[in-house]
Amino acid sequence: MKHASPSYTAPCPPGLAKMNPPCIPPGQAKKRYPNYTAKYAVGDRIYGDYRIIRDPERYRLRSGYLYYLAGQEVFRISPETGRVLAFMGLADALLK
Repeated sequence: MKHASPSYTAPCPPGLAKMNPPCIPPGQAKKRYPNYTAKYAVGDRIYGDYRIIRDPERYRLRSGYLYYLAGQEVFRISPETGRVLAFMGLADALLK
């Protein structure tokens, strides 16, 4: 399982920022999201089943980047290639 880059995750302690999903302690993540794996990996393209996040501050993300919401997962996307650059986390985890 790939980890999100700590510089592109919601504000939380550095150790938790590296976790997947980010900002959730491992014990809680396992209880809350059993058998969780991200739908897309870094380098994948997301086709058709996404929404562009126009207000990244809502998810405590940095403005100036392109983010997609695919299902309940938030990804940072390359505007040039359309490929996933980073998995940001689960939308409900980022909103807490």
